[in-house]
Amino acid sequence: MNSRTTILTEDKLQQTLHLPDGRLLSYAEYGDPTGSPLFFFHGGNDSRLEAAILDETAQKLGVRIIAPDRPGYGRSTFQPQRTFLDWPKDVAQLADALGIVQFAVAGHSGGGPHAAAVAYALPERLTSVMLISSAAPPGSSNTGMHPLFRMVNFFMGHSSKLHHRLTQQTADQVRYTPDKFFAQWGMMSKADGRLFQSSPAVREMIATEMQEALHQGIDAILQEHPLYKRPWGFDLEAITLPVHVWHGLADPQAAPAWSSYLAAHIPQALPHFVPDEGHFSILANCQADILALAMNDGRAS
Repeated sequence: MNSRTTILTEDKLQQTLHLPDGRLLSYAEYGDPTGSPLFFFHGGNDSRLEAAILDETAQKLGVRIIAPDRPGYGRSTFQPQRTFLDWPKDVAQLADALGIVQFAVAGHSGGGPHAAAVAYALPERLTSVMLISSAAPPGSSNTGMHPLFRMVNFFMGHSSKLHHRLTQQTADQVRYTPDKFFAQWGMMSKADGRLFQSSPAVREMIATEMQEALHQGIDAILQEHPLYKRPWGFDLEAITLPVHVWHGLADPQAAPAWSSYLAAHIPQALPHFVPDEGHFSILANCQADILALAMNDGRAS
């Protein structure tokens, strides 16, 4: 372990790594603590606790999930002017501190570009890569997006004032009227609406993890969202690993066309488009396939 890098707390869901630059990196662990490691990167309005949805399946399949909060989310220290390529450095330091040499990565939604950045920057350390309902770089089509999500997506890159207002409104709903938030989401996404209706526990978990994302306010969200809309700082075509690209064809928030773009530009992309699944329901309903493939796709023993 790096002598300047120490783990400060040991609670399973709120562990904290003290990084050499003085920042704290918070992370949770789920699944089998002795299993094969997979780093899970949460969505753009989410937190480390999003990985709770995978816990039971990960236990059954022998997967150890390490789920860090990105800077400013949850309990991790805010990092001014960060880029996607700053993230692999944090991930490498966390893996080193945990004594993990090689590992799989999975990124959901806004976590997708971060998983792609790790695949670009740390190919020698990865055993598999999963991009799930991922954002895509500028130039990808928004075909299939709900008009409200299309509007939010536009303001991410074109109007900081309106982006701030919409982000704050969403944060207030998540904090104070989550039932209204999920009702509106279910109206826009039938697949996710079915999930929320059939599994109140999953709905409550998502509410909890999104509320945790706001522990320090909305600054991290406001900083990260525009990163999706600008050049990512690395070339997708330079990713040398096989990358599994998962997307629900009934996702109205992250356009399925985004994953088509990723699949077309990552040389060894392996696309998995799932009919009738939405933004969160693909995690709930396809997790066994995703985790099993992640564990069986390794390049090293």
